[in-house]
Amino acid sequence: HSRLVQVPALVQTTSKELIVSLSAVDFQVIDDGVPQAVTLDAESARPLSLVVMIQTGATAPHEFEYYRHLTTMLSALVGGAPNQVAVVAFDSKHEGEMPFTSDLSEWDYAINHPDAGDGGAAIFDNLAYAFKLLQSQPQGNRHAILLLSGPRDQGSKVSAKDIIRMAGETNTAIY
Repeated sequence: HSRLVQVPALVQTTSKELIVSLSAVDFQVIDDGVPQAVTLDAESARPLSLVVMIQTGATAPHEFEYYRHLTTMLSALVGGAPNQVAVVAFDSKHEGEMPFTSDLSEWDYAINHPDAGDGGAAIFDNLAYAFKLLQSQPQGNRHAILLLSGPRDQGSKVSAKDIIRMAGETNTAIY
């Protein structure tokens, strides 16, 4: 027996626009023909501040083709205002910070056609930079980082232990 069953839902119009202004009364869950009580997680209703970190150094240029259409995917997942996304390209250091916006089309070319960086991949240093960017966002927002990188850090001064601590202290999800 379970008292809580999570049912993730993404609701879109026929033209694929996200609908975000729904409440629990707009949903019906039926288990074995019996209607169940529905509640919505208040956490998901809070605005999202997302930093997209795109590695451009080391061997990352070989992966650039997989970044194509990232803007389309992010727009569908994040939706519009009040959610905001910042984009940061990085190699041995952050190369190009694109400020938080609700309109990802402003960064479409930069996301889908990044410039190759140097030979570095200071992942942990740049994650620490992303935490700093998120500090500038409203206190009540959810914070997340989408990290598009290789598997190995090269040259960071910040340790993995520090990143785990920062993520926990700031309640930031890293994907």
